[in-house]
Amino acid sequence: MGSGTHTISDLSGTSTISDLMNSLATIADCDKSLLKVMYSYPPKKLSTVDDATLESIPITSGETFIVEQSQTEEEKNRTKFTTDSNTGYRTVRNDNLMSADTSNSSGEIIRRVVPDDNSCLFSSIAKNLLRDSTQSGQLRSIVANAIVVDTTTYNEAMLGQSVDDYVRWIQNPDSWGGAIDISILAEFFHTEIVVCDTQTLRMDRFGQEKNYASRILIIYDGVHYDALAITPYMGAPHDQDITVFESSDDGILKKALQLTTSEHKRGKFTDLAGFTIRCSDCQKGLKGQKDAQVHATSTGHTRFEEYR
Repeated sequence: MGSGTHTISDLSGTSTISDLMNSLATIADCDKSLLKVMYSYPPKKLSTVDDATLESIPITSGETFIVEQSQTEEEKNRTKFTTDSNTGYRTVRNDNLMSADTSNSSGEIIRRVVPDDNSCLFSSIAKNLLRDSTQSGQLRSIVANAIVVDTTTYNEAMLGQSVDDYVRWIQNPDSWGGAIDISILAEFFHTEIVVCDTQTLRMDRFGQEKNYASRILIIYDGVHYDALAITPYMGAPHDQDITVFESSDDGILKKALQLTTSEHKRGKFTDLAGFTIRCSDCQKGLKGQKDAQVHATSTGHTRFEEYR
């Protein structure tokens, strides 16, 4: 199966598990015995009763599947499948993602702004990887599923709260994302994700040790993330952007650092330890990210805004 979207239009509620597995195996181009299929939330393993119907499980339109192909570590290929609410079943494969856009760094680097909300991290990554910033919810689901299926790695000590609480938290569109979520998405998409920090001038490279072939870049100012891209000229349409780069391309890192440094000199960052913030749910004034996190944990409030 190649990159992109694939539709299975011949399944219905009366189709069997065997029918579904055959369809997924055809798309994945492998024997169905190699596929591990999980569905629902929290994810659970799909029944192996071949003659069971989808409606008896039940599996309905809109269901989400995570499919993992059992091969060697180098050959492992994880694919996300989602059902189309009208026409059937479709899948997006994550290997060789956006390979057509992998290029050198010639052109002008530009900050592509995404909505200023609590999903900006996911929106920025979705804009660069999926070419669609509105798919932040899909990325949140990928993170939640990865945590649920590997609670040894993603345990309470790492998450700072119980697995169930974190999974609920990260799927809330009003909840902030962070380093854990970036590292999961880097692994899922087999792509290095570089976060350029305008306050500290750090370039944090998630997945660098895995030597992935591709790389994307996002920029962070202390409270907000945006996507970074190469445009052929200033004012060019977004669809002409290059958003995925070869990981061996040091030129794009140099350009990203130049832009980040320029933003720093212009004061385009927020000091997380000292900035003032207000809870939009109860209007309580808070100082710094730590206060905001404590308040969110104790109250369940998730909407904050900076004020001066």
